[in-house]
Amino acid sequence: MRNIKYFDHLIGDEGKSLSNDEIKIYQRIIKAHYNEQPLEQRRIVQKIGIRLEMEDYLSSDQKTIINTGRFLERLLIIYDIKKSEFAEFIGIEKTNFYSLLKGRRKFNYLIAIKVGEIFKIEPELWVFIEAKNEMKKTKSISNKDRRKYSLPKLLKKSKLKKAQ
Repeated sequence: MRNIKYFDHLIGDEGKSLSNDEIKIYQRIIKAHYNEQPLEQRRIVQKIGIRLEMEDYLSSDQKTIINTGRFLERLLIIYDIKKSEFAEFIGIEKTNFYSLLKGRRKFNYLIAIKVGEIFKIEPELWVFIEAKNEMKKTKSISNKDRRKYSLPKLLKKSKLKKAQ
């Protein structure tokens, strides 16, 4: 039986390792196609890429924390929007907005809704990333402190109280 090769323009050659030269050719083809697209279409593609990165970060178990502000800052760059103008547009003081971008302030629900509406990225995604980051920070407390909280210890304490 003949070995049938399957090619998908999104995935590439299945079952075959590509040489560096072949990879470079594919990259040039994709880049040329991308550069032929109108600016608005390129922005949409970049925005989709950021959204996918956000979803990937949310589902990953990597140890590093990526602040929601970093994703927002990249969107502002894509659309060539000044940070101060964006802050004013969504009704946040500039200093608070810069703190949001740096991760010193958190995305609240209202900000997530405004940013979600502007960039058409679900507000829940922004909030979930914020929650994941907060959980990562909280989980970093020492194991000694975390070990004192367990169901057997709670039940033992409960039984002691009942016995008294």
